[in-house]
Amino acid sequence: MCDGVDAQAKALLAQSPTCPKAVKLDYSQSPTGDRIAASIKDAFARAGINVTPNPIARKSFYSTVGKTAVENELVYAAWGDDWPSGSTVIPPLFDSRQIAPVGNQAFAQLRDPSIDAGMDAAAKITDFDAAQAAWGDLDLKIQQTAAIIPLRAEKALYLRGSKVTGAQLNAPYSDISLLNVGVSK
Repeated sequence: MCDGVDAQAKALLAQSPTCPKAVKLDYSQSPTGDRIAASIKDAFARAGINVTPNPIARKSFYSTVGKTAVENELVYAAWGDDWPSGSTVIPPLFDSRQIAPVGNQAFAQLRDPSIDAGMDAAAKITDFDAAQAAWGDLDLKIQQTAAIIPLRAEKALYLRGSKVTGAQLNAPYSDISLLNVGVSK
């Protein structure tokens, strides 16, 4: 099954003469990070792109890749939304006006005026559902630039014991609110 995908990827890359054939991957060094980097390297190799992993000590990872002058072509990083809205993900990661020489978190370093304008327009929409639709459209547009390669989406399952009382999901934080949690006798 992967052979067809690999062949399709190679064919698409052959149509793009500007696509690099060798890139460096910055990642936070740990046993898990090493396995992830090896997996990314293998996957890209099947498409004909050589990835050189660049392990960075965990304590200095974000301060290192946050320097736009030293960040390499690929950065394996994660982001968590502050509340369930595209407004807490897209602007900090893709607004070109937020790209900073030091302390940068817009790792894609995407500079696209139409995406910046789309963020401005989505931020002005006061109807929540309409705003989320606009953020979703913008997310698709960003994905089509290939500025980001989504590799995983995490979900959490929360269980509570039969004697736990008051456990309620705090929707904005996607976590159990500890305000009313207790234990019955």
